[in-house]
Amino acid sequence: MANRNNISRALSVFIGKVNYGKYQSGAPGVEMSPLYKFRSAPALGVSTDVAASQAVVSTTFVINGARASGGVATFDVPRNVIAAWTNTAILTITGTDQYGITITEVTASGTSHTGKKAFKTITSVSSNASITGATVGSGNVLGLPFRVDASDLIAARFNNAIDAGTFVPADTTSPVTSSTGDQRGTFALAGTLDGAKVLTLLLSVSDRSTQSGSFGVGS
Repeated sequence: MANRNNISRALSVFIGKVNYGKYQSGAPGVEMSPLYKFRSAPALGVSTDVAASQAVVSTTFVINGARASGGVATFDVPRNVIAAWTNTAILTITGTDQYGITITEVTASGTSHTGKKAFKTITSVSSNASITGATVGSGNVLGLPFRVDASDLIAARFNNAIDAGTFVPADTTSPVTSSTGDQRGTFALAGTLDGAKVLTLLLSVSDRSTQSGSFGVGS
């Protein structure tokens, strides 16, 4: 691990020596507001890159898609999971988030699923009934690295232009369950991902003073 040097453990840092009126009770300096820049060039999601089309009789999928190795599918960036199958069933998807923490998402009863949680890896998928033509893959809803609440996303740019994508703030439901949304928040671009065009998000962390404020409820 690279050396880490913290300039301060203070929750607020001030710069400068000016005083003005009653600002900060007359103490000198202007508060610095830290922002986080997320920058990546995500690939376009593929509907079969976790599990190629298969019949699931024993209720457990074979993780054999293009992103699979040794029974584990690993995404380029944290993102949601999509799935489709025949016959009504409920799937249970298990994996890890970008920090290696185990997360689980359970689908509604039906024949398709568009997930809300951002997975970095998928370690298992199971069905509560026998199904056929079943596929599991990567979606295009991207997970954020920190908890970002409704007013914390500042700007989004994609391929050197403003992107009017869809931002979903962190789900603050407590306790976290297999049906709640992503605990840090997600962003789905209006533009089309291709693994080359760069996405840049400028955001602020919800609350740097607590673990749940920084990494989401349940962290």
